[in-house]
Amino acid sequence: MQEDREYSAEEVAGILAKGIAPGALENWPLTSLPDYVIGVARAAAALEGGDGFGQLEDALRPRRALRTEWGLLVVDHSHDSDGDTVAILGYLKADPYLELPHLRKEGETVGIYLSDLISDELVTPAVQSILTHGLDLADNDDTGQVFCLIGFDEPGYRLAFDELGKALGCWLEAAGIERLVTACQRPDYLRKVDWSSGLPVSQLLVH
Repeated sequence: MQEDREYSAEEVAGILAKGIAPGALENWPLTSLPDYVIGVARAAAALEGGDGFGQLEDALRPRRALRTEWGLLVVDHSHDSDGDTVAILGYLKADPYLELPHLRKEGETVGIYLSDLISDELVTPAVQSILTHGLDLADNDDTGQVFCLIGFDEPGYRLAFDELGKALGCWLEAAGIERLVTACQRPDYLRKVDWSSGLPVSQLLVH
């Protein structure tokens, strides 16, 4: 049984090399999502007058996950009549809103969330090593999420969970998300973000 503690990139790769089949994940700790992710879900439920879409209930659900230097690696299996679905998700420990003063006009605050910057940095040719194992990149628009990989294990199209785990570990180790957390917050990096970057830069009016 894996301990519920923070693991280094090398340790994560070693654990993933054992595979990510449902049986292998039984040795992973059941872990809650980061507090700020749950907090956003609580606030949304309060604003909507209830949890009609089940977002808060889902945010509170413990998941098989490993704590890492940069956040939380979640591997979530689900089952329905069509087969099994595996979702591989990455959440940051914290997701600060980074101001972009070079884009600001009077009376505005302009910025972007750290998770959006890191998510963009992870879309490189290296991610193809994961996609060739039957996964697809999905929209990772959840709070604090830096990647979302989805795969379907169906009759006639089985996922090789052992090989997939090894490939995932190699990709994460090479991606160096812990380094991106620092690099993407540097002033020289942020100055390169502009309106033409295609990134979800936001404007807030200051009253």
